[in-house]
Amino acid sequence: MKKSKLIEMLNSLPGDPDVLLWNGWVDDWQDLSLVQGELTRMAFDAYCRSIRYERIFATGDVLYQIPDEEIPELKICYKKHIAWEDNQCVTPEDIESKRYQVKTVVFLDAKTRGKKAQDRLGTIEF
Repeated sequence: MKKSKLIEMLNSLPGDPDVLLWNGWVDDWQDLSLVQGELTRMAFDAYCRSIRYERIFATGDVLYQIPDEEIPELKICYKKHIAWEDNQCVTPEDIESKRYQVKTVVFLDAKTRGKKAQDRLGTIEF
């Protein structure tokens, strides 16, 4: 969700209520904090390169190139299957070499309250 959409939703609320996070695991609320982070995803060129390498391996043709008419289909597959994610394995070198894209995001983080809840699987601290 974009910040503008969140602000619009909050501004539509009457008055000045507290905004809390509902924790469905324990049927209770938690306060929020904001944490800045980064999400990454494989760049389209790196995606195509990996497909090319897979096809070279499968066919044994080291001169194989992806046909130009296949690129629009690959773009559709890329958008469908290559998502933004919190990937701890992506290095600064991966980003500098343009193998991965990076974008800065803000996470709504649940603050701990120091409470415990119990269910059949054990104790949950929140």
